Amino acid sequence: MKKKVLFIISNMESGGVSKSMSSLLNVIDTNRFEVDCLVVVPRGIFMNTIPKNINVISDKKTELFFLPFPNNLIRLVKMGWIYLAFLRLLVALLMKINKGWGGWLLSKGIVKLKKNYDLAVDFNGQQQLYYLIENVKAKKKATFFHSDYAKWPYYYTMDKKHMPKADKIFTISDRCVQSLKHYFPKQSFGKRLQDCAWSFRGTGFGLPFEYFI
Repeated sequence: MKKKVLFIISNMESGGVSKSMSSLLNVIDTNRFEVDCLVVVPRGIFMNTIPKNINVISDKKTELFFLPFPNNLIRLVKMGWIYLAFLRLLVALLMKINKGWGGWLLSKGIVKLKKNYDLAVDFNGQQQLYYLIENVKAKKKATFFHSDYAKWPYYYTMDKKHMPKADKIFTISDRCVQSLKHYFPKQSFGKRLQDCAWSFRGTGFGLPFEYFI
């Protein structure tokens, strides 16, 4: 029986994270894995690069909720989604006070999935991470952080509550590993903190989740 895997990514716009997601989806063995990819805002030049045997999940409410504020408020109201419009307004206000709490509230706008997975992978961090930890049903959960955390500490308030709950944490270099350890010194990362720079070598951005699925 195939293992069920879920990837979560914010969008497929031009950029290194989206390109990496595309590369991974194009090399994954779909004879072994049943793969779903939840794209929060299903837009971008890399959307067309996702193989047809990958099940892309999108949701109109989620997409509108995550579109640029405040223009999305009018569209949400026109669609009759008053609650989501109000929630998005609260997100904007909270972001000015604390980005971590704002990101957490933003995660509440992502569509809830009923499916159970063997592995779920957040590919962006922040609100996707919070959604993964709190709302996705999976035996194992992993998160990627594609940068030096010292340059992106804005969501630390909620990151410190959610990141340690992931079964495995991936990043892209030894410097990024050390940065995460600096910000989360009380956490015992152990083998969960994996440097993708070497684990993906020679695989065209390979399949690190095979280590623990």
